[in-house]
Amino acid sequence: MLFIFEKKIKVKILGVLLFMLTIFMLSSCVDDSVPKPLYACDSLSSTPTYDDDIRAVIDTKCAYAPGCHNVGSILGDYSTFQGMEEDLPDNINLRVLVNKDMPTAGFPQLTQEELTKISCWLDAGYPEN
Repeated sequence: MLFIFEKKIKVKILGVLLFMLTIFMLSSCVDDSVPKPLYACDSLSSTPTYDDDIRAVIDTKCAYAPGCHNVGSILGDYSTFQGMEEDLPDNINLRVLVNKDMPTAGFPQLTQEELTKISCWLDAGYPEN
């Protein structure tokens, strides 16, 4: 008799667990919409290029102060497209768009528009001109 009682308890516990799992799974499927992209390229009038868009951002936010990404810097010379090529696209994407630790604290930060331009430029294959 004790064996039958234990079996009934196990069945009830299993039933409760299955019920809870079902509720969890159903509640996790509430919103199946695709998230809005962080950087919407359709907000730009044209595909950004290094010469037309990105160089100005680099010159004012990355390659302007001693110790930053200027000519001769051990951190990388971003004063020219050729100087940046070594870090394209992975390092720029990681440091600027994902980690957002470049530019470093204490230096002028990138605006949302500048971040969008950089993201869309990288997505387009980082065209020079």
